[in-house]
Amino acid sequence: MAPQTTSRPGWGDLRRVAGDTRPPAPLVILLAFVAQLAWVGVASMLDPGEGTLFAGVVLVAAVGAWWLTVPASMWLAAISFLVADGFVQGSQGQLVWNGGVDLVLMLALVLACALSAESGYDVTSLHPRTPRRRDE
Repeated sequence: MAPQTTSRPGWGDLRRVAGDTRPPAPLVILLAFVAQLAWVGVASMLDPGEGTLFAGVVLVAAVGAWWLTVPASMWLAAISFLVADGFVQGSQGQLVWNGGVDLVLMLALVLACALSAESGYDVTSLHPRTPRRRDE
């Protein structure tokens, strides 16, 4: 029987390749969600404006997506949109639809998460972490 080779995960693959050292996707998504809620809560007390709040949510999503596969990063983008829409545009989690602003926010989140996930995979596959021996 021929040995199976592992290939790069595709856009529809939720599973990771064997030997992938990234943390579990649910943990990363949960941490990003908590970080976004904390950012929106703390930053809204300073009243920086919607643009700054949106930029922070997109930045946290992109940083979180670095450790995810592309399909998992799309889940992070969707959750990030709900946080931004419910707590920045709406009040106390109430979702509102504002047309063009929401479309731009969705596009920014999807692009940031997809590019970050792809970049993260490329960097980690080019420079895999190898454990060092203690005698080196």
